[in-house]
Amino acid sequence: MKKRQYHYTMCGLDNVWLENGFELHKTEYGDGVSIAHAEMLDSAIAEAIVCGAKPLNAKEFRFLRSQMDLTQLRLAGYLGCDSQTIARWEKGESDLNPAADRLIRLLYLHLIKKVKPDIGRFIWRLSEDRQSKSAKLVLKTDARGEWKPVAVA
Repeated sequence: MKKRQYHYTMCGLDNVWLENGFELHKTEYGDGVSIAHAEMLDSAIAEAIVCGAKPLNAKEFRFLRSQMDLTQLRLAGYLGCDSQTIARWEKGESDLNPAADRLIRLLYLHLIKKVKPDIGRFIWRLSEDRQSKSAKLVLKTDARGEWKPVAVA
C-alpha cells in the first residue's frame, strides 16, 4: 500500500507535498505532524523553487525573501525598486517583473547557498521552459535524512 503524501502548508506555500519524512499523530489538541529534519526542509523547498523553471508566484517570491531574512525595503534596494512594489508583488496585486524573478533567484544562490552560478547559463535555462504557472512540488528525505525534491507535477 502506498503511503499518503502530506500537504505541507506551514511554509506558506500551497503546492508543497511530502512523500516521506513525516509522521502523523494524535495530540491532546487534535491531529499533529512531526517533520524529520524540519530545519532543512524550508532550505530544500527554496532551492527547488530557485532551480525550477516556472515563473515565481507571489507566495514563492515572499518565501524566498523570508528565507534570505531580507525586509521588503532591503530587497527593494537590491532589485532597484521601492518597497511598495515588493509588497504588491508579494500580495499578487501586480505581476512580478521577470527580471526581478531572475534576480531574486540569483540573490538566493549568492547570499544563502554561497555559490556563484554561471549567470548566463542559469538565466538561459530559466527562459527555456517557463510555460507552467502552477506545479506541485514533492519532496522526500534520502537515506542520510536530507530533503530532496522528487517531482514537480
